[in-house]
Amino acid sequence: MSESFAKWQECCPEVTRDRDLIDGPKRTLIGRLLAAHAKRQAAWPLLLWGPAGVGKTCAALCLLDYANANRKVFPGWRPAYITAGEWVAVMTAAKLGQYEPSGCRGPISESDLWHWWTVSSVICLDEIGARDKVSDTHYEIVKMSLDRRQGQPLVLVSNLGPTELSRVYDDRIASRMAGGTVVKFVGQDRRVSK
Repeated sequence: MSESFAKWQECCPEVTRDRDLIDGPKRTLIGRLLAAHAKRQAAWPLLLWGPAGVGKTCAALCLLDYANANRKVFPGWRPAYITAGEWVAVMTAAKLGQYEPSGCRGPISESDLWHWWTVSSVICLDEIGARDKVSDTHYEIVKMSLDRRQGQPLVLVSNLGPTELSRVYDDRIASRMAGGTVVKFVGQDRRVSK
């Protein structure tokens, strides 16, 4: 794949978020997960869930920044961030031979994207279950995405907890999402309280 495709997977490399932005107990829990990962004992995926604006995505991005800075602990392609909706759209376009990021020499294939998905050091899939219902295509892509990252570093971010995710998807997908480490975020919407 070309260099321009690699830039698509980078998550704001010019911005580094400070882990002090995460409250103490959650920072400790995520620190334990990172230590377990370094020993090859981590329970992935990491599901961060709770109401809007409580710092879930910020925590995920801090983890990606850590992974990017610690390539020996997280070997592979750069950490990546993408929303579930974007990932489904990209995969759908690739399946049709129509995903051609700027600067690439021709379309990126579905198999190229799946390769990228499996060799990236850590991936954050945000906005899971952002709608009340998902299409069959969305369902299948999310299920395959979870299956292909099984046991590998994957951060899932959702406003919905495991019970609600099983309503939007089903029990099989909710079980896969909650099968690793689950962290519930609580508090006030930081965007509103500013």
